Amino acid sequence: AARLLRLYRRHEPRFPELAALADPHAQLLQRRLDFLAKHILHCKAKYGHRSGT
Repeated sequence: AARLLRLYRRHEPRFPELAALADPHAQLLQRRLDFLAKHILHCKAKYGHRSGT
């Protein structure tokens, strides 16, 4: 959640206006992003890199 918040602060120009995500929401989003990243790595390892993708 802390990593997500740092990225959000750094890349969201309207951060002061929008404020931060509530911590439970940030944690949930971080878990989903971590799952997605692991899934992508798993698929790359399983299927390899194919040209055009």
